[in-house]
Amino acid sequence: MIKTEFTRLVGCDVPIQQSPMGKGTSTPSLASAVANAGGLGMLSLTGYSGEVIEKIVQDTYALTSKKVGANFLLYQPIDIETVEVAARLLDVVDFFWARPDKKLVDVAKKAGAIASWQVGSLEEALLAEEAGCDFITVQSIEAGGHVRGTIDIFTLLDQVIGAVNIPVLAGGGVGSGESLAAVLAAGAAGVRCGTRFLAAYETEAHPDYVETLIHANATDTVYTNKFSIGWPDAPHRVLRSSLESAMAFEGDYVGTSCDPITGEIRNIPKYAAVELHKGISGNISAMPHWAGQTVECIKKRQSVSEIIHEIIDDAQRAF
Repeated sequence: MIKTEFTRLVGCDVPIQQSPMGKGTSTPSLASAVANAGGLGMLSLTGYSGEVIEKIVQDTYALTSKKVGANFLLYQPIDIETVEVAARLLDVVDFFWARPDKKLVDVAKKAGAIASWQVGSLEEALLAEEAGCDFITVQSIEAGGHVRGTIDIFTLLDQVIGAVNIPVLAGGGVGSGESLAAVLAAGAAGVRCGTRFLAAYETEAHPDYVETLIHANATDTVYTNKFSIGWPDAPHRVLRSSLESAMAFEGDYVGTSCDPITGEIRNIPKYAAVELHKGISGNISAMPHWAGQTVECIKKRQSVSEIIHEIIDDAQRAF
């Protein structure tokens, strides 16, 4: 196994953090599978009550006894008490989509969790360290989903490594063992992988979405801000085909969504920033197919264990 500052800090076996890709896909089944395979599994807990969070965590720990963290997205107001609940129950609390906030970091650490922040620039990296984060992820423009970074992963790592004194993970542009070896050689302490896990058997991603990912290449992704309903002013990376289908769609709503935890059903407006899980129905092709440029690493459906072992084995051979 590959040991780094990150694995020693968190207690993982491998330097891989699963990206928290949304409540419908970063579920107990996926997070526990990543944890059982030696990585840091992540649960997406934004918007849930403390009671619901406790239930999600209970379901997760029924499947694993290893390392799991929570993610909170800050594009909307956050209930501090839910951060406290998550930090009390889980190993790591991670934040994204806002300038690093010392108050949130303090809440997480006081409740007993390791605190981290995903950032998109050197400025934000410095602010995260100043706020007290134990580690950070630097997200590059190659990443899928909502994208904080504006430059490539190696340029961003070059800017940040050495400028901060905490472990740095690479987010975006890393989906293979060779790319893991490359970012570790550049000074990263690990990677944050999202797109690669979308085709795992343990994910709850919509099967039509997964099938499209399997047949996509890096050049099939596009950086846009079109899917902005519900999350405005947030650039993101999706498959070009989904953007074209949405633009061609006539009507106000493309389908409906059933929350995988609460069962709440909502209509999905055209251009909504919705995640494509199994509780989605309607015109799937016209909804955002979030995908990073590492989508070309997806060739077939695999188990999480197979994905992680493939990445680690290939990385060890690349050193």
